[in-house]
Amino acid sequence: MRHAGYYALLQYSPVPERQEFLNFGIFLAVPELDFAEVAVANGSARMERIFAGIPKSRFEDEKRGFGNRIKLEYARKRSLISLEELSHKLANDFRISELRSVAVDNPSQELRRLFSILVGDEEPKRREKRISAKIREAFVSRRIVQYLENPPTVDIPEAGVQINAPFGYQNGAYNLIDGVRISGNPSEDMRETGRRAIEGGLLWKHYENSLHKKRLVVVGDFSRHEDKFYHAVGDLLAENNVRLYRLDSLDPLIDDIKDNASLHS
Repeated sequence: MRHAGYYALLQYSPVPERQEFLNFGIFLAVPELDFAEVAVANGSARMERIFAGIPKSRFEDEKRGFGNRIKLEYARKRSLISLEELSHKLANDFRISELRSVAVDNPSQELRRLFSILVGDEEPKRREKRISAKIREAFVSRRIVQYLENPPTVDIPEAGVQINAPFGYQNGAYNLIDGVRISGNPSEDMRETGRRAIEGGLLWKHYENSLHKKRLVVVGDFSRHEDKFYHAVGDLLAENNVRLYRLDSLDPLIDDIKDNASLHS
């Protein structure tokens, strides 16, 4: 369901009379959902390039303080009018742009989207661990690695597909455990999980009438999505005989591995 949202840019200029402002943050309010948040860029490289001679430490402290001031001002009065009044009163280096409307489904995702388009971070983000590394860490911490195999590549020649999975175990069918990359972007993630559904469906069909049935099991970090997205993906994968598990809720998978270790050792 869409809701009416309102956003404004947080801007900086040591010479505001020149009307040259640097966008360093964004404010988003969705009154119907009681949502009001500020996102502020990390780093000062652009400010130093555009406005030479401005102390970096002062800018870093003041821009975050300004972001908090905007958020508190809205929280104090719960009024967009108060922000417009505040923007007219400000006469220093920091200001808030005029408010613009936007239709919002998910406020947090919309804030990230607007921030990415209109502001952008300056500091490179630390490279996130691969999902396969996160799964391995989970298995090591739960002490079940000894129950798992490192399966060879599985070829599905009629489809020209190869499946490489880091873990495998037997529970009546041979389960190939692999990670699915979840970025937080619904469109990208549906494409990625759709690809795994196709691979898993081909794998199951290829070995369906064999004594050595094989199934794809995928694990994903769905913490950046609502539960309904996870369930929708789970339904899609289940239709193709693929099992899905959340990275933050691996107990059912771990229990299945342990329970079958003695039966199929």
